[in-house]
Amino acid sequence: MGSVWDCLIMRVVDMMLRVVFLVVLWVVLAVAFPMFGFVVMVMCSVFFIMLRVVEKIFLAVGLIEIDRYSLRVVDIIPATQEITPAVVHMMLWIMLRKLRDQMMKKMARVRDDLTKLQERLEMAYRKLEYADEEMMIVPYDTTNTLFHNLRGVSNDLQDFSDEFFKHEDTFKHEDTLENMGTIERMDTMIQEVHWYSPFIYVYQHLIYFPRQIKSQNKTLKIIDSRLEEILKQELNDGLILFNLNTIVEHDIDLVGGIDQDTENLVEKLMITRTSPRVHVYGIVGERGIGKTTLARKIFDHQTIKDKFQFPSPIWVDVHMNSTFHTIMNSINKFVGYLTQDKEILVVLNDVNDSTVLKGMIDYMHLITKANVLVTTRYESVITHEGIYKHKLPLLSEEDGWALMCKLLFHDGEKGNMQHFEQIGKNMVNKCRGLPLSIKTIARILNTKEKNHSEWGKVLENIIVSLEPSNKTLPKPVYLLPYENLSLYIKQCFIFCAFFPEDYIFENNILIQQWVIVAGLVKKPSMSTAQEKEEMQLLEDVANDYYMELLESNILQPVVAECFYYDDKAMCQMHDSLRLFGQHLVQNYGYFQGDVKALEEATTSASSSCIPKLHHLVITNHAPLNEFPKIVKKQTSVRTLVFTSKLEITKLPKDLFQKLKLLRILDISGSDCRVLPKSLFKLLHLRHLNLSCLPIKTLPDAIENLINLQHLILRYCGSLLDLPTSITRLHKLRSIDLHQTPLGDMSIRIGQLYQLTSLIGFVASYSSTLKGIRHLKELRTLNIVNLKVVNELDRTILQEHINLIDLTLSSQGEGQPYEESEKKTMQECFEGLNPSSKLIQHIKINGYFGLEFPRWIRDLPFSNLKCLELLKCKYCTELPSLGGLPLLEHVRVEDAWSIKHIDLEARPWSNLPGLKSLILKDMPVWEEWTWEPHQSHPVMPVLQLLEIINCPKLRSLPQGLAYHARSLATLTIYKAHSLEKVEGFASLKTATFFSNHNLSIISDLPATCNFEIDDCPKLDVTLLPQASPTDAC
Repeated sequence: MGSVWDCLIMRVVDMMLRVVFLVVLWVVLAVAFPMFGFVVMVMCSVFFIMLRVVEKIFLAVGLIEIDRYSLRVVDIIPATQEITPAVVHMMLWIMLRKLRDQMMKKMARVRDDLTKLQERLEMAYRKLEYADEEMMIVPYDTTNTLFHNLRGVSNDLQDFSDEFFKHEDTFKHEDTLENMGTIERMDTMIQEVHWYSPFIYVYQHLIYFPRQIKSQNKTLKIIDSRLEEILKQELNDGLILFNLNTIVEHDIDLVGGIDQDTENLVEKLMITRTSPRVHVYGIVGERGIGKTTLARKIFDHQTIKDKFQFPSPIWVDVHMNSTFHTIMNSINKFVGYLTQDKEILVVLNDVNDSTVLKGMIDYMHLITKANVLVTTRYESVITHEGIYKHKLPLLSEEDGWALMCKLLFHDGEKGNMQHFEQIGKNMVNKCRGLPLSIKTIARILNTKEKNHSEWGKVLENIIVSLEPSNKTLPKPVYLLPYENLSLYIKQCFIFCAFFPEDYIFENNILIQQWVIVAGLVKKPSMSTAQEKEEMQLLEDVANDYYMELLESNILQPVVAECFYYDDKAMCQMHDSLRLFGQHLVQNYGYFQGDVKALEEATTSASSSCIPKLHHLVITNHAPLNEFPKIVKKQTSVRTLVFTSKLEITKLPKDLFQKLKLLRILDISGSDCRVLPKSLFKLLHLRHLNLSCLPIKTLPDAIENLINLQHLILRYCGSLLDLPTSITRLHKLRSIDLHQTPLGDMSIRIGQLYQLTSLIGFVASYSSTLKGIRHLKELRTLNIVNLKVVNELDRTILQEHINLIDLTLSSQGEGQPYEESEKKTMQECFEGLNPSSKLIQHIKINGYFGLEFPRWIRDLPFSNLKCLELLKCKYCTELPSLGGLPLLEHVRVEDAWSIKHIDLEARPWSNLPGLKSLILKDMPVWEEWTWEPHQSHPVMPVLQLLEIINCPKLRSLPQGLAYHARSLATLTIYKAHSLEKVEGFASLKTATFFSNHNLSIISDLPATCNFEIDDCPKLDVTLLPQASPTDAC
């Protein structure tokens, strides 16, 4: 036995000496002759391979004596199998490190050039945005043209970045190995090395990567030259603004008398305050009329600075999605928490929501002597009692003409000004004193020659001067809201215009698409710490855009039952506005229509003048039985959406080899059962919608979609599992699996650390919730099939501090449960106490515990806006709703065990924002107690009350009419025990269906619109001036 071990040791030592000799030889040669060093490396690798082959042959032919060397052979073969690959890979590692470092330096230079080019592009965007906001001397179509050209550069840069970072990622694995310990690195090498590894490494590092770097440099220079051409030629054509060194005067007194307005408001602010009362001063006026300029002059006035020294005046720019809490946090950063001994001045610039201002007044009234200066475009914001309102007037004829002259004439053209004064003032009068309209006309006039003939044509028809031959342009009312938008929001509006008539947008999906399309959303200024959150910041900015389009009535809300609590969750665009948006950017790469129209547009004689399509929405009135060949030819398309059903089971195999630039793909609702392999080679794809497809599985190749951010798999009834490879999609931000019955998915989902939205997470007995423990960025979480939660997982939601929307669903319907099961369910939910203070929406569905968990009963969520309790069949009491100032919607449904709602014992107090209350399918509910003894109404803005299928409810409480003084819509259906309804003086619509004992309706306003059916004991002739649609 000793001789065997001696032979083994000698064999190992001999091998190690050979390895050391060859490595030393290679290092010397690699330094002196890099090319020759590669050859030596390959020869060494071949040597080790041959060594293994020879050993196998000797063993096979019997040249090695088995009985004598059996132990040696058995021991050496495994040793050789382990050592040989590791040695080969170690040699590769040492040899390639030097070359890799050289290439990384070259890539770093490419990255620097890329960063500089991106900065120049952002500068161009900012200048174009400034020109648009300030309505400078720019031809009307110039802005859209320039923006389109810059977006073309943005698209190319984004494509380049994807390719660049893909190559850069190939080196990350080697960096990971370098950071490993020696043993761990050897183990990894042994697992990954193959006989062909040396040749792959040689090809990659000596041929492929150098070629790619050279190609990237060439591409970057081409993009840079394109941007330079735009900046030098198109941006400078009649646009001096885009000279980088040009400084433009920003504060222009559009109205006149701004100094007098400043002194008047300063005088009011100088009044000494002795009581802790909040004094509010509102400046209201059209956009661009000088509200911010006036507020800034007051803020910087020396008298104000002298009075408000400790603390200094505070300026807060209010964003579209700002809340009372975010504003107060901003104020507290400057002055700490407010106290009664301090008199402060706070300027709130551009407030759009009256509830925000009211919340501040109520809060600050009790703790400080405060002066609040508010600027707003909407008079409804400052209608609260005690607010001083300063309304900036619209322009007079003289002031309007003066503004037009500033925009049209230089200092040396005073003679021309007098020559055009009469016709110019006529145009000003047509604008009704609106500065934006005057600026719009000035932009149009700058495209015309300065003569009476051209100006007369504009005066005859201002709106159609955009395109005199086009008769489909909308009425003037549509132009002004569009002109009132910022440059980026205009482009988001245009994006929506290229969807079919009556198309319904879902806000979350629309926002995701805006962010993905290059150039639509303005990048916010970020600190280094915020750069990692750039995508979330972009989505927040896009949400602001969405809200402003709604406020401008360009997008119109659509009521949907699934989003009854959020009237802004879905929207559509009026057809006239849609046509207007399409007209603005015709021939700019957008297309929406059927296949026949696409063929005509791309194959006609004039198609050579049409730029390549990048946004393609196919809308056929009939389903498509085959994939349109014309679509495959649109190789530059980046957004492809089918709003028509594809009645084909297989997509063409080579489809996505041609459409390789796709970033947004929506084939939802098609009959496709098999996805082509080419789909999973789309490097740039970021948004993939496969909803309602009859697919049974997703291939492992989905891991190749390395830039995918949003995956939508709604209603995929045949899909039972997700592939393990999905864990490699590290940029994935949202997964929507609504009504998709997956099995165990927690381990896979749990490794997607960037997820902010997870809808349809299926909890199972085996893994329960452990998969979401590490998803710290979640804002929206929807868990289904929740039955049992391990004790270790019961605190899992306490780690998710960013949650805004939480849905917990179990299967608490259709089956009886044992008492022990009900107790277990209650214990499970008791531990799932979310700690996020940002939660706005909570939905509990199918809970079968005996009573609600404590965190539902107490609801310690100050930002809560909507509470839904559905199919909680065994709970006997509703939670207390007290101290929830932002709560707007409450819905209780399928509460089978609630007999008595006593709002005296479990009070609903301080619900100033509650707008809707829905109580549905409560078969044993008999009594509702609520007395009107509070000093103020608890639900002052309640507008909607629905009581549906509550057959045993005998009466409505006396306190309801007292507390719901703004109730506008009342619906009562199948309340068979209810006998009378009275006292709702504010009702506008009352609906009573199938209430068999209802006999009295009194003290309702005569103007109320009644809708009555199947109420046999009710005499409708006794209703005050009622106009029932039906009576029985």
